[in-house]
Amino acid sequence: MSEISKGTIIKICGSVLDIRITGGRLPSIKSLIVCEETGHHMEVAAHVAVDTVRCIALESTEGLMCG
Repeated sequence: MSEISKGTIIKICGSVLDIRITGGRLPSIKSLIVCEETGHHMEVAAHVAVDTVRCIALESTEGLMCG
């Protein structure tokens, strides 16, 4: 079973999102991330910093916001 991490959206640029992970380890590349509030699904594409991942939205980003 994989570890669950919490994070915050810090940047949205079209279908690309940067998420800062605040608890736990960074999810691995190609992992699925689900927004608890809206149910949006994202796939981790890259690790861009020690606490930040870059994701690709798998559906419209309408309704998502930073913070």
